[in-house]
Amino acid sequence: MNLKHACILVTPLFVAGLTLAADEPAGREPNVRIDASAALINALVQRSIDETEPVNEIIQDTPVCGIGRTLGNVYAELIPDTRHATIDIAMQGVNYSETVGARHTIRIHTFTTTPLQVRRRIVIGETGINLLAGPSSAVACTQLIDVTSTMDMDYLAKCMVRRGFENTRPAAEAESACKTVGHVIRRIDDEINPALATASSTLGRELRAFRQTGLLLEAMRFSTSTSHVHGAFRFATPGRTSPVPMMLSSDFDLAARIHESVATEAAQTEFGGRTFSLTEVSKIYNELTRGLILDARSDADIKLDLEKLAKLAAQLAGKPVIVTLPKRDPLIVTFADQGFTLEGRVESVQQDKTTYAGLRVKVAYRLENRADGVYALRKGPVRVALDKGNPEKKVDAMPAATGVIMETMLTEFMKERIKLAALPMLDPIASRLLAPRAAAANGWFALVWKLRKR
Repeated sequence: MNLKHACILVTPLFVAGLTLAADEPAGREPNVRIDASAALINALVQRSIDETEPVNEIIQDTPVCGIGRTLGNVYAELIPDTRHATIDIAMQGVNYSETVGARHTIRIHTFTTTPLQVRRRIVIGETGINLLAGPSSAVACTQLIDVTSTMDMDYLAKCMVRRGFENTRPAAEAESACKTVGHVIRRIDDEINPALATASSTLGRELRAFRQTGLLLEAMRFSTSTSHVHGAFRFATPGRTSPVPMMLSSDFDLAARIHESVATEAAQTEFGGRTFSLTEVSKIYNELTRGLILDARSDADIKLDLEKLAKLAAQLAGKPVIVTLPKRDPLIVTFADQGFTLEGRVESVQQDKTTYAGLRVKVAYRLENRADGVYALRKGPVRVALDKGNPEKKVDAMPAATGVIMETMLTEFMKERIKLAALPMLDPIASRLLAPRAAAANGWFALVWKLRKR
């Protein structure tokens, strides 16, 4: 039933939640949003079933045994809710059972057809993930096939048994329908409960990861429409511009949006006040991009630049250059005009126990959506300028050779062409999603995915 994958999919919606309530104070809007369509959730859940199992029940105080077969379909349905992410996991189908009821020496052979619909409701809110009962229904129709006995039985006795069966049929059918629904519910719960346990574990891991970055999760809310589950959450970004919501059309199956204030705050918590050697630029780059940004240049260009860097690094032998970043805003990220701008600051540069003035670095990228993914192309060169900081504090001018090395290193850091790496996706849907599309406007960066058409 792939319920595990569905629960894991919606878990980030608990970490990230949807549109905040109308009574939220101004200036405290969500700065990260995640949305998933009903079609995407169904891609994980929907399947047909054909299961045959033994039947062992007590119906109207009579032991009944035989074989039952269930045919039907499992699917997900989004339930509109302004305060929660609410998803019904439903099974609609028919159960056929051929059984024998044993009462003393009498054997009652029957065939029962039970159309049914069973629903279990997953509700995700601020207090956690809960599994609730959904509306379920079933109507059993039982046909008497034969009456036999382990002893000799005359015609009159058979007629009496048949009459007794007809008298108790409505009650027996109602009890049979109820027990069939209960049996299906237990089977669904046996699949959902481990999935919810996995989702809760994933949730805890994600929350711990957020706390470790120093970002404070202030609020999260959820809602559900007939077409999408929505989630929005707000990280604390003190002193930064409040986001105005970035609107998307409904033509997507998965969307993730992040405001520039979160990216800038994350960079500050990670790198604010940090000191490192210039030879560690590649390490810092990998930490910053988390393996999600790939060098999209040709192999020849990459090789040429690596050779250039090796020569520059050789010039620093025995003369380590130590870079110190400012505690406040070492990197400012701006999303606008289908692109983004990075403005970095170096507070000071130290070489041979001499401290030099810092630097300001600025670079702009243009986003391009291609068939194989999202690319970013640098718009012009990396702009590097001296930042003397406090004018009352006397600092030495940076040697020309060191300046050239710094600029070359920073240019390598802010690569000419980069590509978004494939984001980790659940195996059942990874192959079903087209390459993402990116957009940047009004301080927001968005990635959207659509399912492939079958």
